[in-house]
Amino acid sequence: MDKKCSFITDATTHEESGLLTMPVSERLIWGRTVAHTVPLPPKCCPVSDNPIEGSTITLEYQPGAHTLEVYSLTKLLQLFVGGFAGNGYYPPERNMEGMVELIAQMAADALKCPVTFTSHVLLTKNCGTMKISGVARPR
Repeated sequence: MDKKCSFITDATTHEESGLLTMPVSERLIWGRTVAHTVPLPPKCCPVSDNPIEGSTITLEYQPGAHTLEVYSLTKLLQLFVGGFAGNGYYPPERNMEGMVELIAQMAADALKCPVTFTSHVLLTKNCGTMKISGVARPR
């Protein structure tokens, strides 16, 4: 991933996940909760082709000194299409439960704070939906 987006001059990169974080304004740190809801790309699982379009993941956290740069999150999600190959720090993953948990773990590690996650996964072949939620803590 790019070290910086052209319009962000003070972002830093979490090396293991590639996620960018931005400093939080000091006047807004206390009591703030941030939630990002982004679409999950279709066909992350190479076997079932799950999820289908319309699936989402929400990451919610109380930022310390940094907040997540949402465009880098969207870019990271593209690495999961066809299954995440792993990168030497994070393991390979292809199933929906593991994928959602791994994305949240990457965010928690980059932000250095707990991240509550909720995902609504729409399944192929009219098999319904799957809600996956939990809390990822930074390692």
